[in-house]
Amino acid sequence: MNLDGVRLTVDDLRELHCSRGIRRWFESNNLDFKAFLKDGIEAKTLYETGDALALRIIERKLNGR
Repeated sequence: MNLDGVRLTVDDLRELHCSRGIRRWFESNNLDFKAFLKDGIEAKTLYETGDALALRIIERKLNGR
C-alpha cells in the first residue's frame, strides 16, 4: 500500500468516530492531537499503529469515500 503524500484530517476521522473518541485514541497512541487538528497526520503514521480503525480510515481515504 503506497501511502506517500496521503494526509488525513479530522474530517476524515469524524466519518467513523466522534471528536472525543479521536482525542482519546491519539492520547492512547502517544500522538499529538493538537498538531493533528492544525496540520492533519500522515497516513503512514496511522498505519504504523496497526489499529483496525486507523486502517479502515486509511482505506476509506484511499478509495475516495
